[in-house]
Amino acid sequence: MATDMEPVIADLAGRAQIRHVVWDWNGTLFDDQRLVTAATNASLRAVGCALLDEERYRDLYRRPLQDFYFSMVGRPYSTVEWELIDSAFAATYADGIGTCGLTVDALLAMDSWAPHGQSLLSMYDHDKLVPLVDALGLSTRLNRVDGRPAARDYGPKAKYLAAHLTHLQERDSSLLVEQVALVGDCV
Repeated sequence: MATDMEPVIADLAGRAQIRHVVWDWNGTLFDDQRLVTAATNASLRAVGCALLDEERYRDLYRRPLQDFYFSMVGRPYSTVEWELIDSAFAATYADGIGTCGLTVDALLAMDSWAPHGQSLLSMYDHDKLVPLVDALGLSTRLNRVDGRPAARDYGPKAKYLAAHLTHLQERDSSLLVEQVALVGDCV
């Protein structure tokens, strides 16, 4: 039986020009979809909105988060509502994170790419991400780990990717952007 990442691994292996993989964390290497859906529902409940199931979550999910939440209710949220959303999500996620672990084939995927460079870029808080990555034994597999800085910026992940790639190129000046593959669970 094939695992979810086997086609990704085969595709990457067939691309000789790929020298580095940037992994996403939530929903890609870290199996937290149920928890993320529960935390999203807690945040929706906090502002009086209808709840959603995992399938609806996946259908609607996008970055930046404001667009995702707008897609659920069809209106922007106030600053006060964003604080409620953020607090409810963070509390629920923190309470349940111990129930999550790596996706079934995360280590297989990472180890199959071991001869090449790999790093992690996440919108999970950097100060929480690094100890979790360490605790799950992934630090030795990764050239770099970047999470979202302490400031609550829910903007596009692209600016963080640009900074991540700059750091990778500072470490290896021969690495071209065209030689980097991104592996994640959403666009």
